[in-house]
Amino acid sequence: VYKRQIKGLAEVLSVSPSTVNRWKAGGLLDEATYQNGKYVLFDVYGVLEILRVSNRKNKYNVKN
Repeated sequence: VYKRQIKGLAEVLSVSPSTVNRWKAGGLLDEATYQNGKYVLFDVYGVLEILRVSNRKNKYNVKN
């Protein structure tokens, strides 16, 4: 499993660390988050899958 902390995940996804924090706080990344004490790690492949599915839902469920 390819794991990263918030800053590393943000770099991989080309987003800001605050965006990753917002996704985490909103519960979007719960299934791909591992916390050991104060360290929070993310399964990068799990995050990519969550974002892929989330993007698909948002794309087709937009109200015009």
